[in-house]
Amino acid sequence: MGFRSGAYATVFGVEKGNGNYYTVRLAISKKERNSGNYVTDFSSNFVRFIGDATNIVSRYAGKDSKSNGNKPLCRIKLGQIDVTTTFKDGNTYTNYVVFTCEDASSSSGSKTTNTKKNDYNEVLKHVESMPADEEELFT
Repeated sequence: MGFRSGAYATVFGVEKGNGNYYTVRLAISKKERNSGNYVTDFSSNFVRFIGDATNIVSRYAGKDSKSNGNKPLCRIKLGQIDVTTTFKDGNTYTNYVVFTCEDASSSSGSKTTNTKKNDYNEVLKHVESMPADEEELFT
């Protein structure tokens, strides 16, 4: 799975960058079915959050899990992401950028679910008010 859109990540540190971005220390893990242990799929100290993604991580700016007994700061669900690789002076550099994300806490998750449910109800109202006869649809 690894670093991909839709993955759930644990945030361990957030630092404000020199521009309009945040550098985030995060990890993505999965649970092994046989042993029940968690295995890290992806881990990086330098994931850049820009755009809408800064709204979620900005409240944790300057915080680090090391000063908090290695407890995670928050869980997020990655949205739009980008991964680029640059070759410079014989070295390979991989850059990870997050453009959008969601707070994966239980309170925020329920808000997202309710919003989707409300959107569904709105669509359902419009569908129910549509004419049932095909002739009425095309006149």
